[in-house]
Amino acid sequence: MKFTITRDNLKQATMKVISAISNRITLPVMQNILVEAEGDAVTLTASDLEITISATVPALIFEPGATTVPAQKLAKIASDLPAGDVTAENEKDSELKIASGRVVFRLHCISADSYQKPEDFEEDWAFSMPAQELNRCIAKVAYAISDDSHRPALTGIYIASKDGGLTIVATDGRRLALVERPQNVTVQTDGDLIMPGRLTTILKGLDSGDCQVRANSTYVSFVTSDTTINSKLIAGNYPNYRQVIPSTFANEVQIPRAEISAALKRISIMIPQDQDNSSFKLTLEPGILTIFAQSQEYGDATENIDLDYHGEPFNVCFAPNLFNDPLKVLEADNLSMSFTDDLSPVRISGDIGFTYILMPIRN
Repeated sequence: MKFTITRDNLKQATMKVISAISNRITLPVMQNILVEAEGDAVTLTASDLEITISATVPALIFEPGATTVPAQKLAKIASDLPAGDVTAENEKDSELKIASGRVVFRLHCISADSYQKPEDFEEDWAFSMPAQELNRCIAKVAYAISDDSHRPALTGIYIASKDGGLTIVATDGRRLALVERPQNVTVQTDGDLIMPGRLTTILKGLDSGDCQVRANSTYVSFVTSDTTINSKLIAGNYPNYRQVIPSTFANEVQIPRAEISAALKRISIMIPQDQDNSSFKLTLEPGILTIFAQSQEYGDATENIDLDYHGEPFNVCFAPNLFNDPLKVLEADNLSMSFTDDLSPVRISGDIGFTYILMPIRN
């Protein structure tokens, strides 16, 4: 095998696939990146046997072939090489020579024959949408994933396509984040899946063009023009999230997103960060919203925000991080907060198709 590739293309491909490497896999070859040269491109592949990422970049191929090289070393080399062309060549079956300018590396190889590359699967359903839009939708719910290993379904993100639309959901039992996209989604067939939460970070590597999502009951594949991400799915049934969304609310108020986010950041200085039951209080009165927090050790803090509110006075308490998480990723200037009483679920919406259900804290 021998090929020439630009440093930037080698670095780009390596960075896309490296996140699939996991120390929990003790098989030496799976700590390597599979390098395949064929036609007019080089494909790099990394896998932990649960998630597999492949990235293809243009290259000048002199001799086609394949081998595997240590993943972390290749990533470091690709980042630190000088700009320009890089030539890679198997001078020996067990060694890959990487040369750029005056620097030469020789990496020990393991045969590509022993690499466990996942087989393609037959899809049961699929949809496609712009990769950037898919990532924006996922980011709007990903913070609500649970870390409770005893409820594996909640450690992932639920994705369903139906009747030309897309639904993406995450919940940890205390709050629920939901995005529905009836537009700009090309649905070939209907279906649903629970993807591992770890994929939310990996999918950020899909940053341009359309993304086709293919799935069956066991696997999902995210495919763009130059990158493929395959993953096993989380088995089991996702809970009926619709039943926790109230059908009606007694009151609604519009809140400036940036203003309340900045105010909450300041007020949170007084909230004990090491206590699971820490909270702040929102008080709604005609024309004004008051944010209040206190600490027995340090004192208290109050900030007011002017609002167009004309209802009855209302007090409610929330965990600060649970309330603020969606504010960090939403784009709307104003949020709509819908509520009934201080113990019933509160709905926060703003961006088109977004719904956030949050349980208050008893104070």
